[in-house]
Amino acid sequence: MRWPGSRCTDVAVKPRSWLRFDAGGVAFAIDLGAVREIRRLPSSCPLPHVEPWVMGITNLRGRILALLDCAHALGLQRMQEVTKRSRMVVIESGGAGGDLEVGLAVDRVGGVTAASEVLPPVDGLPPEMRRLCVGTLRLESGLTAVLNADLAAGLRGNVAAPA
Repeated sequence: MRWPGSRCTDVAVKPRSWLRFDAGGVAFAIDLGAVREIRRLPSSCPLPHVEPWVMGITNLRGRILALLDCAHALGLQRMQEVTKRSRMVVIESGGAGGDLEVGLAVDRVGGVTAASEVLPPVDGLPPEMRRLCVGTLRLESGLTAVLNADLAAGLRGNVAAPA
């Protein structure tokens, strides 16, 4: 791209940092700026009358967080077992109602990567994932679905179902 009167022929796009993780057999990434911390998957207290992907609530240093089965919330198979690699990714998102912090139960965290180009989402995603997936990263390890950094806000309306 060339700006009028500019001698520069290319505009460099600064890469963004993404946290990579696996949930339900699918590789995902979320903007690292939305991630507050990563911990071993804690125990949780189940809640009545909530969506099946809400695993319950957990206490994180005096803060009560909703613990969500990330894969199940995105229309994939429910988390089958907790392993040594299972983690809780604590994310914070804005949205219309202000900040919301939740824990996402994932199968494993793959690390942080930098990428500047986000491709459109791939075809054939489950409806829940299509609603919350904003694109795709092409990484050496393969294609990775990019989740909206406001994932928690996108799920907010579905956390509690009427009895």
